[in-house]
Amino acid sequence: MEFTYIRGTKPLTAGKHVIRYDFELQPTQKTDTGKPVSYGAGGVGRLHVDGKQVAQGEIPRTMAFDYSIDETFDIGCDKGSPVTDEYEALAAFTGTIVEVTMDLDSEAAFEPERHAEAHARTAMVRQ
Repeated sequence: MEFTYIRGTKPLTAGKHVIRYDFELQPTQKTDTGKPVSYGAGGVGRLHVDGKQVAQGEIPRTMAFDYSIDETFDIGCDKGSPVTDEYEALAAFTGTIVEVTMDLDSEAAFEPERHAEAHARTAMVRQ
Protein backbone atom coordinates (compact mmCIF):
# COMPACT_ATOMS: atom_id res chain seq x y z
CA MET A 1 0.00 0.00 0.00
CA GLU A 2 1.15 3.48 -0.78
CA PHE A 3 -0.08 6.43 1.28
CA THR A 4 0.05 10.13 0.46
CA TYR A 5 -0.36 12.59 3.33
CA ILE A 6 -1.17 16.23 2.67
CA ARG A 7 -0.99 18.17 5.93
CA GLY A 8 -0.62 21.72 7.10
CA THR A 9 2.36 22.55 9.31
CA LYS A 10 0.34 24.15 12.13
CA PRO A 11 -2.50 22.65 14.19
CA LEU A 12 -5.93 24.25 13.84
CA THR A 13 -6.81 26.80 16.48
CA ALA A 14 -10.00 26.45 18.51
CA GLY A 15 -13.14 27.80 16.86
CA LYS A 16 -14.86 27.56 13.49
CA HIS A 17 -12.87 27.02 10.31
CA VAL A 18 -13.66 26.47 6.65
CA ILE A 19 -11.56 23.57 5.37
CA ARG A 20 -11.38 22.86 1.65
CA TYR A 21 -9.63 20.12 -0.26
CA ASP A 22 -9.09 20.40 -4.02
CA PHE A 23 -7.87 17.67 -6.30
CA GLU A 24 -6.53 18.47 -9.76
CA LEU A 25 -6.56 15.39 -11.95
CA GLN A 26 -3.55 14.62 -14.13
CA PRO A 27 -4.73 12.35 -16.98
CA THR A 28 -2.11 9.76 -17.87
CA GLN A 29 -3.47 8.21 -21.06
CA LYS A 30 -5.67 9.08 -24.01
CA THR A 31 -8.43 7.07 -25.67
CA ASP A 32 -8.60 6.41 -29.43
CA THR A 33 -10.53 9.69 -29.77
CA GLY A 34 -7.86 11.63 -27.89
CA LYS A 35 -10.02 12.09 -24.79
CA PRO A 36 -8.09 11.80 -21.50
CA VAL A 37 -8.48 8.64 -19.41
CA SER A 38 -8.88 9.83 -15.86
CA TYR A 39 -9.90 6.77 -13.84
CA GLY A 40 -7.04 5.84 -11.52
CA ALA A 41 -4.88 8.75 -12.68
CA GLY A 42 -2.92 10.75 -10.15
CA GLY A 43 -2.95 14.44 -9.55
CA VAL A 44 -2.27 17.23 -7.10
CA GLY A 45 -4.12 17.60 -3.80
CA ARG A 46 -4.38 20.99 -2.09
CA LEU A 47 -5.55 21.71 1.45
CA HIS A 48 -6.98 25.13 2.35
CA VAL A 49 -7.95 26.53 5.75
CA ASP A 50 -10.05 29.69 5.92
CA GLY A 51 -9.28 30.52 2.29
CA LYS A 52 -5.50 30.06 2.50
CA GLN A 53 -3.60 27.12 1.05
CA VAL A 54 -1.75 25.34 3.85
CA ALA A 55 -0.48 22.23 2.03
CA GLN A 56 -0.08 20.66 -1.39
CA GLY A 57 1.07 17.22 -2.50
CA GLU A 58 1.45 14.99 -5.53
CA ILE A 59 -0.80 11.91 -5.51
CA PRO A 60 0.66 9.37 -7.95
CA ARG A 61 -2.51 7.23 -8.32
CA THR A 62 -6.14 7.18 -7.24
CA MET A 63 -8.67 4.37 -6.96
CA ALA A 64 -10.35 3.72 -10.27
CA PHE A 65 -13.35 1.50 -9.45
CA ASP A 66 -12.42 -1.31 -7.10
CA TYR A 67 -13.91 -0.48 -3.69
CA SER A 68 -15.09 -3.21 -1.36
CA ILE A 69 -18.84 -3.70 -1.14
CA ASP A 70 -18.87 -3.16 2.64
CA GLU A 71 -17.00 0.17 2.59
CA THR A 72 -19.00 3.28 3.42
CA PHE A 73 -18.88 6.98 2.58
CA ASP A 74 -18.41 8.33 6.09
CA ILE A 75 -17.97 11.93 7.17
CA GLY A 76 -16.67 12.54 10.68
CA CYS A 77 -16.18 8.85 11.45
CA ASP A 78 -14.88 5.72 9.80
CA LYS A 79 -17.26 2.75 10.08
CA GLY A 80 -15.35 0.62 7.61
CA SER A 81 -11.64 -0.04 7.21
CA PRO A 82 -9.43 2.81 8.45
CA VAL A 83 -7.99 4.90 5.64
CA THR A 84 -4.63 4.97 7.41
CA ASP A 85 -2.94 3.12 10.25
CA GLU A 86 -2.71 6.41 12.16
CA TYR A 87 -6.08 5.75 13.82
CA GLU A 88 -8.11 2.76 14.94
CA ALA A 89 -11.18 1.34 13.22
CA LEU A 90 -14.44 3.09 14.18
CA ALA A 91 -12.56 6.32 14.98
CA ALA A 92 -14.67 9.48 15.11
CA PHE A 93 -13.96 13.19 14.82
CA THR A 94 -14.58 14.86 18.19
CA GLY A 95 -15.41 18.34 16.85
CA THR A 96 -18.56 19.54 15.14
CA ILE A 97 -19.02 19.40 11.37
CA VAL A 98 -21.54 22.02 10.30
CA GLU A 99 -21.67 21.41 6.55
CA VAL A 100 -20.02 19.29 3.85
CA THR A 101 -20.18 20.32 0.19
CA MET A 102 -18.97 18.16 -2.69
CA ASP A 103 -18.32 19.88 -6.01
CA LEU A 104 -17.46 17.63 -8.96
CA ASP A 105 -15.55 19.41 -11.70
CA SER A 106 -17.12 18.91 -15.13
CA GLU A 107 -13.82 17.44 -16.40
CA ALA A 108 -14.17 14.58 -13.91
CA ALA A 109 -17.88 14.01 -14.55
CA PHE A 110 -19.30 10.52 -14.49
CA GLU A 111 -19.28 8.69 -17.82
CA PRO A 112 -21.88 5.88 -17.68
CA GLU A 113 -20.55 3.82 -20.61
CA ARG A 114 -16.94 3.73 -19.36
CA HIS A 115 -18.14 3.07 -15.82
CA ALA A 116 -20.27 0.08 -16.94
CA GLU A 117 -17.39 -1.32 -19.01
CA ALA A 118 -14.99 -1.09 -16.07
CA HIS A 119 -17.46 -2.81 -13.75
CA ALA A 120 -17.98 -5.61 -16.29
CA ARG A 121 -14.20 -6.13 -16.58
CA THR A 122 -13.88 -6.21 -12.78
CA ALA A 123 -16.71 -8.75 -12.48
CA MET A 124 -15.08 -10.99 -15.07
CA VAL A 125 -11.73 -10.87 -13.26
CA ARG A 126 -13.41 -11.86 -9.98
CA GLN A 127 -15.03 -14.92 -11.58
